Amino acid sequence: MYRLFLSVNLISWLLLLATRLLAWAGFVRIEGDAWNFYLKGLLLNFYLLLLYFYYQAKMHESDKNSLVERLGKLFVVGLSTTIVDFALHMVVVYFKPYKEVGEILYHASVGVGMVFLTQAYMLWKYMILQPKTEKIVKQWHLFEYVLLISLLFNFFEFSFDDVPFLLAMLVILGVASPFAFHLRWVAYLNSKEKWQSIFFLSFIVIFSYYFFYTVVQHTQNVYYTNLMHSVYVLTVLVFVLFYGIFSVLVILFNLPTSSVFEQKLEEITGFQRLVMVLQNGEKEEQIYEALIDSTMRAVEADAGWVEIQDTQGNIKISVFSQIELAYIQQIKGDLPANRFQHQRARDSKDAPVMGIYASMLNIPLAYNEDYIGALILLKKEPETLGDEQKQAVYTFTRQASISIKNLRLFHEALETERYKEEAKIARQIQQNLLPTNLRFTEGVKIGAIYSPASEVGGDYYDTYPISPTRLMLIVSDVSGKGTNAAFYMAQMKGIFQSLAQLNCSLTEFLQYTNRALSNCLPKSSFITASILIIDTDTHTIEIAQAGHCPLLRYDAKRKHTYYLPTQGLGFGILRNNTFSQHIDIQSIVYQKGDVFVLYTDGIVDGRNPTQEEYGYDRLLACVQAHHEETPQDLLQKIQTDWTLFAQDTPQYDDYTALTLKVI
Repeated sequence: MYRLFLSVNLISWLLLLATRLLAWAGFVRIEGDAWNFYLKGLLLNFYLLLLYFYYQAKMHESDKNSLVERLGKLFVVGLSTTIVDFALHMVVVYFKPYKEVGEILYHASVGVGMVFLTQAYMLWKYMILQPKTEKIVKQWHLFEYVLLISLLFNFFEFSFDDVPFLLAMLVILGVASPFAFHLRWVAYLNSKEKWQSIFFLSFIVIFSYYFFYTVVQHTQNVYYTNLMHSVYVLTVLVFVLFYGIFSVLVILFNLPTSSVFEQKLEEITGFQRLVMVLQNGEKEEQIYEALIDSTMRAVEADAGWVEIQDTQGNIKISVFSQIELAYIQQIKGDLPANRFQHQRARDSKDAPVMGIYASMLNIPLAYNEDYIGALILLKKEPETLGDEQKQAVYTFTRQASISIKNLRLFHEALETERYKEEAKIARQIQQNLLPTNLRFTEGVKIGAIYSPASEVGGDYYDTYPISPTRLMLIVSDVSGKGTNAAFYMAQMKGIFQSLAQLNCSLTEFLQYTNRALSNCLPKSSFITASILIIDTDTHTIEIAQAGHCPLLRYDAKRKHTYYLPTQGLGFGILRNNTFSQHIDIQSIVYQKGDVFVLYTDGIVDGRNPTQEEYGYDRLLACVQAHHEETPQDLLQKIQTDWTLFAQDTPQYDDYTALTLKVI
């Protein structure tokens, strides 16, 4: 869009020049020709309006540039147009006898001068509207409307001392006068930018005054286009000139306080960095880096480091800046507490060495009574910090301490939540490893209960059909508890399931199981098991114990409950061929109504609040009292009796039980 404005603008300037060339050639008259007078005013207004809209569109294109960059570009434009205008003026002086040549050169001078003034006007507009408020935007729109309406004066030959001319000038400048003090953008400049702005603005003011002087000087000649008759041009000239002067003065007055504002801004920026690091959930090291960077900037320290205490109470250097780690070790032993201290002259070789640093500040990082570490800052000048700077450092360290503590608590909570989620997944996996439906053969009923002490456990039970008439029942217990035990239990299940398919003897089953588990279990772990194989064809039961709790039997014929004593070692205890020497297998004949209970030691080892064990006798008595129940109901009775005995005592170990009843 702005390229279109530029093209049409150039055409309007050429048309304005063309009318002068036609008058020079005698085709039109300058004096007393009304249509030519109004045409001149129309083309001049057209040129000024197109310049206005061109730089209005151009201003939005350069929104990414900083204010100082914009001032620098305007300085270049002002310098270029001033040089061109001065050269044209020199040519006019040289060709003074030739009025026609002077007219054309003056016409070119008007073009370049208005380019600079319009661009300066638009930059002032940008500065005044920073930051924008509804009130200032409305005031500016009023000023622009009145200014653009003043272009109508270009159709009249009012001179500077005419009442309408002066009245229009006063109204427009009165509307514009509040903007002379609207200089909030100055507060956003740092010291370096303020000095750069003073430099650029000073020259822009000089260039503006030069063009104002040029316009006044050319009134001595009766030229075709006299800008002293234009309210618009003179208003823009005065506005650009005086706003530039006020800007320079205000920046000069603000220079002494620049360092204070910059320090406060640096402190705010430092706080923002700390907060952002915390909000983003970053590592502690990034908080230390933000802390050392912010505090060193705030107090202009020459070096510094952060040392942190780990969970064991050991101090380590976490982050250091502008200093070597080896040099830190040399001066660590002489840290003053919480204040800068001037270094005294030391002749003793045993005295701590601070080298080039004359003062040191050591501030603890602590949250309530929890000591986290310390921040140490070094300066080459002795005692160069004021109370405000020290207070800023203390504020930074307090904020950092809170951030570090919160971050640690957040990570602990996250770790706990992650552990819970992993434990939940592990429990689901283990539940999938345990049978959902117990397989049984004709003439028997089976029930089972399982209760881990934590999310996962090491107990296991299952039934394996070996043949149509033979069924294997297994209850086992992995040494230890928790996730490791559950992992070894999963390995054990795979081995049991594979070996059960071989239809081998119980002795071979035990040997193969011990050999397989010895290869995958660590030496510190072992597995105990009770294994029972029922043969419904011969009405016999084979029983083997691998270091496990004795099997409990209710004999229906004798109406008697007792434990079957057997010998045997757990899997993984002996990892050689001698394991077979410790295999003990019993074979008994069963009858209708017999009940067999396989269980883990978590039941008999359960304790009450007085640390008394549930024991074998209570288990036997419970089975004796409820042997007529179904296998699952019998187990529920055992579990209820165990729970009433334990009361509110936490479960110490996993417990599992498997019941077989002959029907």
